[in-house]
Amino acid sequence: MRKLAKVYCLDDYHDDNAPWVILLHGFGADASDLESLKDYVPTKRKLNWLFPQGLMEVPIGPGWTGKAWWPIAMSTIAEDFSGIKPDGLLKAREALFQMVTALGVPWNKIFLGGFSQGAMLATDLYLNAPETPAGLVLLSGSF
Repeated sequence: MRKLAKVYCLDDYHDDNAPWVILLHGFGADASDLESLKDYVPTKRKLNWLFPQGLMEVPIGPGWTGKAWWPIAMSTIAEDFSGIKPDGLLKAREALFQMVTALGVPWNKIFLGGFSQGAMLATDLYLNAPETPAGLVLLSGSF
């Protein structure tokens, strides 16, 4: 695992000229959660893959912890959050913007994606990026 700015990441790097796919895991998972997807995406050319690790540790069961991008109160899980930004979203956005800067790749060569909480963050990054990213892939997400 390597560190880009403040974010630890797994990567699968092939070529300076190839596009990057950045996939963000969901609440309670970690950077390795979506890594196997790279083996199931058929492409005609190589891609570079980056799997960032959530910034905070969260309990996911007795004696077990996982990673998250921001906290989620399970007591409010059924509430409508469509009109608010979750606490911690802006911190996660800024950390990932710094990560992309450290990666040194232009936004138009980056496909953003994520699962669940990671899909929410990927959408936020896509909508707030200084330049339009190459694409957006959402798996079980909302915004």
